[in-house]
Amino acid sequence: HVSPWTALPGDARGRMAMPCVVASATPAAMVLAPSRALRGGLALGRRLRLPPPPRCASSSSADTYSTASAGSARQRPGLRVDVVDLDGAEPASKVQLSKQRLEALLDAEIVHFARALKPHPMTLQQILAQHDADKLREFLLEELPIRWARRIHLIESLPRWDEFPHMRVIRKLYKDPFRVMRMIPHSDPDKFRNTLVGIKRRNSNVLLHAVRGTRAMKDALGLSDAVVDDFLDEFLKSRIGTDILSSHYLAITRPAGGGSVIDPQCDPVAVVRAAAEDATRLCHYHYGYAPSIDVVDVGQVRFPFIAQYLNYIMFELLKNSLRAVAERYSADDCEDRPVRAVVCGDEATV
Repeated sequence: HVSPWTALPGDARGRMAMPCVVASATPAAMVLAPSRALRGGLALGRRLRLPPPPRCASSSSADTYSTASAGSARQRPGLRVDVVDLDGAEPASKVQLSKQRLEALLDAEIVHFARALKPHPMTLQQILAQHDADKLREFLLEELPIRWARRIHLIESLPRWDEFPHMRVIRKLYKDPFRVMRMIPHSDPDKFRNTLVGIKRRNSNVLLHAVRGTRAMKDALGLSDAVVDDFLDEFLKSRIGTDILSSHYLAITRPAGGGSVIDPQCDPVAVVRAAAEDATRLCHYHYGYAPSIDVVDVGQVRFPFIAQYLNYIMFELLKNSLRAVAERYSADDCEDRPVRAVVCGDEATV
């Protein structure tokens, strides 16, 4: 959906997508052309000339934003907007816009990114093979805004989402990083890394908002379990992928030395045994006793994975198993009913 006042994009070197407002009395028009980096199928068959946009506030206004001329960073996905004089003058070197106009453009760009662009899925092996921090940063500068935009679009797909505070908080937690990431130049790795650290820290409690928000919507609107499950499945899967990518970049750019959050030789038996100890302690705390857990190692499997995620999965499974046994049998009977975890696999499956 492209309209005269919500056409969105980035300049020729990838800065924040901005509208172009000419500050002189010369008549101007906006010329839209698809970006070379555009991924997702938005095809404009011809150049469009739109009527000149309304003037923004003067540059002395506190709510006026400006962007440097097109020519300072690599182009990013989106539409490119040039300001041209109808008499053939060169594009303006600087543009200004109000805060309200910027917000409207951001919203339109989020819609474009969510509908027209698609994220690039990567396996753990592919992520693990990324050792070039500069190339990965270039990829994340384009990839993260797409993923955040699609998450915002997912939230907005829920009925009456804006009536629930937790959902509004989640949307803001992703819209703000979208805005910041689109303004970071490709040539500033330190700013990118510091920004990414801040975003991860700020969004650390987003799961709490997602659970409370969907619960409130289910109670107030009568959403079915299927609708809630589908939303949470999509939301959490996309969040895990984004978290792995960003964590991998932060790991390989650590000042103390590069590494990765992905263990190329993850030992599932060691992870299961650690999870078993934690689950056993929790069962003892609640019931005063716990069935034993037998961990059977078949084949000494190793595979690339994130030990933290595997630990969480196994802890939940073992915790539920211990609870089922403890609530059905007495302490004496539990001695003859251990929970057994068998770890096996081949080159394709664990």
